[in-house]
Amino acid sequence: MHKFLPVLILLVITSFNLFAQNLEIDSLLRANIPEKEKVDALNQTAFQYLSYDSINTAKYANQAISLAEKIKYTEGVADAYYAIGWVTMVFGHNTEALDIFSKVLNISVASTYLKGQANAHNGLGDANRNMGNYTESLDHHLQALKLRESFGDKNRVASSLNNIGIIYYAQKEYSKALEYYTKGLELRIESGDQRQIAVSYNNIGIVYVAQQDFQKALDYYKKCLEINLAIGNKADVARNYHNIGVVYVDHIKDYNLGQEYYFKALSVYQELGDKGSMTYPLIGIGLAYIMTDDLINARKYILEGIKLSEEAKLLSNLNEGLKGLALIEEKAGNYKAAYLAHVRYKELSDRLINEEQTRELDLKEAEFKFQIERDSIEMEKVAILDELKRERIVQYTSFGGVAILLTLLVILYQFYKVKKKSNLALIAKNEEIKSHRDELVKLNNAKTRFFSIISHDLRSPVNTFFGMFELISLHLHQKYQAHDDRELNDMIGLLKKAGNQLTTLLNNLITWALKEEGMMPYNPQVLNIHECLKENLTFIELQALSKHIQVELKADVNITAWADRNSFMTILRNLTSNALKFTPSGGTIILSAEKISDLVAIKIQDSGVGIPENKLTEIFEVNENKTTRGTEGEKGTGLGLNLVYDFVKLNKGDISVESTPGKGTTFAIELPTITSSI
Repeated sequence: MHKFLPVLILLVITSFNLFAQNLEIDSLLRANIPEKEKVDALNQTAFQYLSYDSINTAKYANQAISLAEKIKYTEGVADAYYAIGWVTMVFGHNTEALDIFSKVLNISVASTYLKGQANAHNGLGDANRNMGNYTESLDHHLQALKLRESFGDKNRVASSLNNIGIIYYAQKEYSKALEYYTKGLELRIESGDQRQIAVSYNNIGIVYVAQQDFQKALDYYKKCLEINLAIGNKADVARNYHNIGVVYVDHIKDYNLGQEYYFKALSVYQELGDKGSMTYPLIGIGLAYIMTDDLINARKYILEGIKLSEEAKLLSNLNEGLKGLALIEEKAGNYKAAYLAHVRYKELSDRLINEEQTRELDLKEAEFKFQIERDSIEMEKVAILDELKRERIVQYTSFGGVAILLTLLVILYQFYKVKKKSNLALIAKNEEIKSHRDELVKLNNAKTRFFSIISHDLRSPVNTFFGMFELISLHLHQKYQAHDDRELNDMIGLLKKAGNQLTTLLNNLITWALKEEGMMPYNPQVLNIHECLKENLTFIELQALSKHIQVELKADVNITAWADRNSFMTILRNLTSNALKFTPSGGTIILSAEKISDLVAIKIQDSGVGIPENKLTEIFEVNENKTTRGTEGEKGTGLGLNLVYDFVKLNKGDISVESTPGKGTTFAIELPTITSSI
């Protein structure tokens, strides 16, 4: 508990600071100060949120744009759009970010706003670098550097030098990268910004590793480590330990010293509770033990690294761990285990290669589209110039031009008369169509109302019938308690099954009618998915028991989603009812849920009869002809899956189905979390 106390205190302090900052901005906007100062304060707040809260960045930047445009403060507009460009780029939309940064550049050039021009070139440089357009990226960053040098902003000059170094490193021009990293370091030492000095030391160390000058790489890594230890930057301290360990193990081959730094990195990551980052030193330690033939410890750390990599979905680390495990088993003489590990390693390697190739193709496609858009703009410029030339010719044309114009006017007038006549005919036709449409709407509403009334009026007598049936059933069992009347029990079971089917039909009819009339209430809230799945199990336990079907629940107890409870329970009820209906005796149904990014994935999987491929395309439509009897002759209405589809969309989710005849069916639902719904 004690090791988490500093983290808790930091979270409380951070939350308090953000709350205080919001109050300060709100009070500032209400204060009687110049509007330009308000715009500058909004932009400054937007950039302070940029590294950890993109939503608030966009919020304050948009407020700044509205106010700046109102008072015609172009510098404020440019700064706000610069912040929005960064948010767009953070979410991976580099092409859209290019458009926004280009807009910032145009605004800044028009108003001779040098800082805005430098910012725009910096953003254009980073977006192009993300897309693999290194030539364009370098050009923009060099222009940003020149502008920032002109107005003496040393911190931003150092940042531009660092960005240029990154581009040269990506192009494997290590001497150039080292030159710019070193210039940036000198400026950062002048400014005294310890965190940025540490970043420069680390970048220079990376270049020396690429140049295979490992002693210099260690010198700079250790300088970086010394600063991060002094300022208490634990996450970077752990990364420094790991980088130093990599140099000792992979390059200098000093496995004992390398392990020493790996263990230090592991200790810090454990203290921070960062399980994903723990995989790096764990696998590194295991690989070092392999090189010293300590296979027992090697297997221990490699397996732990593999386990955490799978949990954190770190495929590259998992791949490295599988490679190490295959080597361990081979050295230990466990050739079957080595082969299995190698097969997994090879499959994952191929997958990673394919994903990398896909990313490269996406980057090339984006670059191609950008080139086309740029060419299109040039063509539009040429077209505009041609149009201006034509206008001049028209302006200098005398009588002949006037005559042509009069002729065109006569033609246009005739065209207008014809078009007017056509429009009148079209209006009349539209009125006729509207009349037919209104009649169809009335008929549809009457149909929906009819089903609603029928299902509501039937519910009361049906409930009375089932109440009387339960009393009669109880009386018969008491009266014939001493006799094993199998025929009577079968008849009672059939009546109960028919009753359950009728109740399900009425519930679906009422829900469908409410939905069609637009009266279905929608009250989204935070739902505990595990509790909802567990509650749903209580409705199907007896039916599953009677069919000898095993039902399994696999979901973390803390998984939550943002959805309407009534519609979500209707979704679960219909999908599990279908699973029971189409799963034969002795089968299995699995209800599972897991969190994927900012979505919750819920699956209802059965080992039933499956769905033919020709029926999958229309499975969510209302159609009596597509209903199928269950494994014990259970009937359906064709309404259930239509309700499921509409209610998933009502909750801003998606649904898909996969099925193999004879093997089973899986319905997969994705719902938003509270974070993604904001």
